[in-house]
Amino acid sequence: MKRHEAIIPLSHDHHQALRFATAMKKNASPTKRALQSLEEKLADAKRTYEIELVPHFAHEEEVLFPVARGYSAELDKMLDDIIEEHRIIREAFENIEEGNLEDNLDRIGNLVEKHVRTEERSLFEKIQEVVPDEKLKEIVGKISPVKDSCDI
Repeated sequence: MKRHEAIIPLSHDHHQALRFATAMKKNASPTKRALQSLEEKLADAKRTYEIELVPHFAHEEEVLFPVARGYSAELDKMLDDIIEEHRIIREAFENIEEGNLEDNLDRIGNLVEKHVRTEERSLFEKIQEVVPDEKLKEIVGKISPVKDSCDI
């Protein structure tokens, strides 16, 4: 399904998030980002979290999700589940330096990848299916891709 113009900026963010997630996982394809040392990956993860993921989660939770609530019990449950995933991802980043760093980075990569795929394949599809077009049009321009609002 083609993305509604209100949601397109979030999908652009997801593309960047998937590149990050892939590079953080163990046995990642040998890209420049994936071949960084653990210390470089840690710095990359911290930067990505603060500059990209925190604002992205805020765009979803403060702009898109309030507009999407109340149209279907199924969608409301999906939104609650996604907010819980945001909490789990935040917690993983907050505890990134506790224990085995390589395992923590791998976990974060897997969490972020699963989360993005759920939003793209299920949540956004459901939002476009049940939320009236005029409601989504109300938020057009209120969300911009994170890459447009910072130097990445």
